[in-house]
Amino acid sequence: MRTEHRSTQLSPLAPNNPRAQNHSIPRRWFARVFGAFLLLATFALRAAPAQAQGQWSVAGQFIINQGSIPITLNLQQSGKKFSGTASFEGVTSKGTEILPYVGGTFGSRGTITGKVTGTAEDNNFDMEVAWSNGQTGIYYGTFYENGLLKGEGYERRSPKIKARWKAARTFERTVAPAPAPVVNATPPPKVLRAGPKPATPPPKVLKADGKPKIFIHVTPGIVVIPAEKSTATVTLSWNAGPDHPNAVVQMKASGGGASGEFKTVAVQAQGSRGISVERGPAGYQFILTDQGQELARVACIIKR
Repeated sequence: MRTEHRSTQLSPLAPNNPRAQNHSIPRRWFARVFGAFLLLATFALRAAPAQAQGQWSVAGQFIINQGSIPITLNLQQSGKKFSGTASFEGVTSKGTEILPYVGGTFGSRGTITGKVTGTAEDNNFDMEVAWSNGQTGIYYGTFYENGLLKGEGYERRSPKIKARWKAARTFERTVAPAPAPVVNATPPPKVLRAGPKPATPPPKVLKADGKPKIFIHVTPGIVVIPAEKSTATVTLSWNAGPDHPNAVVQMKASGGGASGEFKTVAVQAQGSRGISVERGPAGYQFILTDQGQELARVACIIKR
């Protein structure tokens, strides 16, 4: 009994021998093929697809073996897309003999060419070949860690009839470039160190009517004169305001056997100066006057 079946080769997907579509399959041959299929299935389970890192490069010339048919590819690649040409030696026209070598003409063989388009994205390989014999081959495969590339294919009009193929070389992938560092267009603001604070004059004390308050101060208020010294210096400051441009500052010793009249130490509306005081008196009084009118008064105590 003869069994009718169709070949599983792509065109290549069409067999090289036109008589190969009608023949008997010996059982031993079938067992060998089935055993080889189990071996390939076991290898497929062990080989893991590559983890996607970078772009696989398929540019250049290489061969994929579709069964016993070597197909030569010559590809150019731009990013994940590639294109180019393909060729293989196959049957260009079928013979017309009725029986082998009896009558008719023999089939002729020659080079069948094709136009290639496809993509290599992540670990997936997808290719379409428009062959010059009018057929279109659809190929899809997977890249593996060791650089192998293999898969299956079919003729567009017969998607259920598939053939396995494997590239005769290994492939490499380009390393994805590291992202460029983000450059801040605007530099960060400069952190300024705290410098010395500018000297500011003491604020004027104003009355409710907006005029400066009239005052006279002495610092320190309690003066300690050591036994080995007879004098000390105090700082006297005053302000008679704009209404008393000719104000007079006077001082006199008091207590401790000292007494006397006030004597003038400054004539000006405002100011500050050091005044020498002696160790003998119990203290000193300072007054701010204008034409005999007392404007302000202050005193300090002398401690021995």
